[in-house]
Amino acid sequence: MRRISHSQKKVDEHPINKSRHMNIMKKKKTLSQHIRKVIVLCCTIAILLQVVITISVVFHYYIRKEEEDTQYLLQSDNEMLNTSVRFLEERILAIQNDENIMDFFLAEVYSASDTENRLQTQADLFSERNRQGNSEPFVTGIYLFNNRSDCVSTIYYPLAASEKAKDVNEMQVLRQKYLQQTKPFYIENDLSHFHLCLYLYDSVMHPLGTCIVSLNPEYIEGVYTNLESLRSYSWSLTGQDGIVVADNHLTHQNLDPINNTMQSGFGLTIQSSVDRWEIYQTLEKTIILLLSVSAAVIVCTALIGSAVAHKAVRPLETIADKIQLVKEGHYDTRLGEYQTVELSNISDTFNGMTEHMNHLVNQVYETRLLHQESKIKYLQSQMNPHFLFNILSMIGMKAAVHGDKETQKLIFMLSRLLQGKIFRKNEIEIKLSEEMEIVEFYLYLQNSRFGDKITYSVEYKGADRDQFASLMVPRLCIEPLVENAVAHGLEPKEGNGHISVIISRNKNLTVTIEDDGVGFDKDTIGKENQSSPHTHVGLFNIDRILKNLYGDTYGVSVESHIGTGTRVNVIFPLIERQEED
Repeated sequence: MRRISHSQKKVDEHPINKSRHMNIMKKKKTLSQHIRKVIVLCCTIAILLQVVITISVVFHYYIRKEEEDTQYLLQSDNEMLNTSVRFLEERILAIQNDENIMDFFLAEVYSASDTENRLQTQADLFSERNRQGNSEPFVTGIYLFNNRSDCVSTIYYPLAASEKAKDVNEMQVLRQKYLQQTKPFYIENDLSHFHLCLYLYDSVMHPLGTCIVSLNPEYIEGVYTNLESLRSYSWSLTGQDGIVVADNHLTHQNLDPINNTMQSGFGLTIQSSVDRWEIYQTLEKTIILLLSVSAAVIVCTALIGSAVAHKAVRPLETIADKIQLVKEGHYDTRLGEYQTVELSNISDTFNGMTEHMNHLVNQVYETRLLHQESKIKYLQSQMNPHFLFNILSMIGMKAAVHGDKETQKLIFMLSRLLQGKIFRKNEIEIKLSEEMEIVEFYLYLQNSRFGDKITYSVEYKGADRDQFASLMVPRLCIEPLVENAVAHGLEPKEGNGHISVIISRNKNLTVTIEDDGVGFDKDTIGKENQSSPHTHVGLFNIDRILKNLYGDTYGVSVESHIGTGTRVNVIFPLIERQEED
């Protein structure tokens, strides 16, 4: 098995890497979720499309059929009423052509009883045509008046003599109103009956007298009993003077109703209507049932899609788990056999890869790792930090006793520099203030060593120094660059030299190390050069570290000219870490 060093575990367990990995995992969806989403979405669209088409076809066919049936029903009822009006026309025509009745209009002497008997025969009020299967008659009375204002009549319901005389008097009053009209027909409606007034003519169209016909509104209501099962309908019988009788139950006046209108005799217009909403309401239960079934099918599809997605992704989840084991160092991990050709190829390739990796780790890498760890332990044992710090502290105390504070400060700076560079814990990132403390320790020691030959300055721009303190940077990513500038820029220079460290923040954290040393050719970075033994590998390594940690946006850029100096810009992300309580 592979042995993982402490430093490598620190890299793997670094909070930045974990946080970045967790954010990426949160944004991504599992393959199972994706497959389930695709299956459910496709099936839902197909089902909804089918529902829309089905509802459209049903609406088109059903509504057209219902409109035809409703139109037929209205026409049938209107035709029944029109038949009754034609019956009345025939009776009026029969009365005009009857010679015995003509004596009532033309002769000076006539028999009233004979005329009424003849009128009763011609009117035929008790015939089936006057009732049309209804219990109520359409015509309830016919009253004839000659030019002498005499009256003969026949009625459907028998009346007492006093009631009959009263009825005749009312018809006389109505006749007087009609004679004042210029219209061929006059209709008057009371609560129980409506009366139709008209002239009677001889064969040459000379007026013989007037006729008043009493019509029964209850008969008309009986004709339209078929519409009473509906919640929104209307019917009317309209004369020249307006509506004679009507019943209106339309509730959705904004919709276009289904109408049937018929012109009848005596200037009457028969009209009936049914609201189209009645047709739509009959489809309500069908649509609800269809939508309920569709919803149930979609739910079942979602469940089946989840099962199919889980079954399809299960082998991939197993492969992902095995890859995670390899990532953790278990190079003896193997995949099983699969029936699918693609998965079988993946399994064979994976198993071959892990066998090869296991061989490399066991035969090469692990041997080198053990050798390296042994060397490190040997070096650390030769330079025990506690022993070294104690010795340096003792020397510093003796220097202080003798009054040599400069030597004491140099010893303190050296001990802190060694502590920061060599014996510090293996953190990947430290605070910028701690990194700059190591830089200043180094610069102070070099200034003390060379005197005025090497001077330095540290400047913070854009904010106070304290506002930079909590920013995080990779450990030993600035000090080696400062050391590189001193060792290869200022030390070889004849005369005095100066190094500046400038720290600024905007969208990023920028550290600039600038010297007026001897400079170098930028093309030699990372390459062997016979004329100069220095390859500037430190610049190259720090640049790679920053790009590996934070991405290609960050890293090191160099501007250098031989004889004038070097300027190095290091760009970090703004990562701030507060102190824990």
